[in-house]
Amino acid sequence: MKKELRTILTKMFSYVGADIDEVDTTKDSWFSKHEWSVKNRENFRKWLERRLRINKKTREFLMAHPSKRTKDIEAVASLFIFNYGWKIKKED
Repeated sequence: MKKELRTILTKMFSYVGADIDEVDTTKDSWFSKHEWSVKNRENFRKWLERRLRINKKTREFLMAHPSKRTKDIEAVASLFIFNYGWKIKKED
């Protein structure tokens, strides 16, 4: 796994108390095994947006056309979460 992806996933796993080394991310639907709150999802999104702004390698890894434009960064972070983010916990 590429270093940039591992860094992002490690952070995402931390929001649900999971260890990236204990989940086989090569299996289908690995990202449906945990749930997070809306607040944790938004905190992760903000973290990922900050990382994309300040880290050129992360931008180059996740973006087809690396850009520091806020609109582009927000779109990439949202798309990453849509594709790989945990399910949202159901509120009681």
